[in-house]
Amino acid sequence: MRLHTAKKADWDKEGPRNVWQKIASKSYGTLTPANIASIGGAVVAIYGLLLIIDGNIVSGLALVAIGRFADLVDGIIAEYTKTKSPLGEIIDASMDKIVMGFALIVFIGIGLMPWPLIAIVAMQNIANIMISVVARLRNKIIHPSRLGKLATAFSWVALIFYPFGDWLRNENNELLGMGFIFLALVFFTAYLLMGAKASLHYGHSIYSPRKTKQTEPDVLK
Repeated sequence: MRLHTAKKADWDKEGPRNVWQKIASKSYGTLTPANIASIGGAVVAIYGLLLIIDGNIVSGLALVAIGRFADLVDGIIAEYTKTKSPLGEIIDASMDKIVMGFALIVFIGIGLMPWPLIAIVAMQNIANIMISVVARLRNKIIHPSRLGKLATAFSWVALIFYPFGDWLRNENNELLGMGFIFLALVFFTAYLLMGAKASLHYGHSIYSPRKTKQTEPDVLK
């Protein structure tokens, strides 16, 4: 899993620039393939959430899944095009927070998942944001870890599988629906364990005297 993190823009490093780096440099780091994937994925996911509000559960969840998949590949895109940058990392993390926040409001408002599960996801995200704020007050920068990124991906699988399983049950597909709900709970449990460990690591890194490579939540990120 590639992370969209960088201490310095790739196009500011020594060596000839490729076409993507030239475009990124001229646009002050805003116009990169990875940024387009991050923002485009967020737009698709938010549109999917709007469809869910209108009652189009399946199509809405499908768009949310597509949008969140873009979040998984933006790091790969940034590395392949050699356009990683601190701005790209901020855009990636910001889009993640916006989509997750909107999704939690929609899910609890419509009742797509039991509220305790939604509350856990919300608290974990809030904790990561608070850790990031404290880190910046201490003049430290927290970057996403692979564990945090994977935990976030698992949380999205759970958020998508659970309501889809519930929809299947309402469509008289009880067995298949329960299967998706069971998988959702398995992924949610994995997310809970990995997310807690990642958050503890983020918190510990604030007070660690040594620099660490793993830091800012995905859920910040």
